[in-house]
Amino acid sequence: MPSVTSVLCVDPDAAFAAITDLPNLPSWNERIIAVPEVPPELTPDAVWISQLHIPGYTWRSRSRILSLDQATRHFSYVSQTDDGNPSHTNWTWQIAPHSKGCAVTVKWTLTPLTFWRQRLLVHVRGWMLRDEVAASLRALEAHVLTIQI
Repeated sequence: MPSVTSVLCVDPDAAFAAITDLPNLPSWNERIIAVPEVPPELTPDAVWISQLHIPGYTWRSRSRILSLDQATRHFSYVSQTDDGNPSHTNWTWQIAPHSKGCAVTVKWTLTPLTFWRQRLLVHVRGWMLRDEVAASLRALEAHVLTIQI
């Protein structure tokens, strides 16, 4: 399972709060340009819709919470395009205290279930995600520092 871990100089609870603040995901995740639908509560099976963008392509993604535990700062969900394609990605976020603030680990599993996603897109997307996640974690840190001021 691919993963990225970054040490952020922010409070672990503040980082977890930002990660689970769905309407404000576009504030620190450059791929997410909008979150037009959010659930009333963050509970298992709750669903939200994000609008994502890469150069030349914009799409909607439907995400469903698998688990959320504020005490252990663990958040997992499954996301897939909102066009009926069965391919999906499982995401897991874990935040642990660290002497400098917190260590955030993001893991993901791409599950391509259609021909082109198996043959091409999974390789391109998998290659892109490591850099995108690392950049998002840097932006998350800046975002949390901004809202804590």
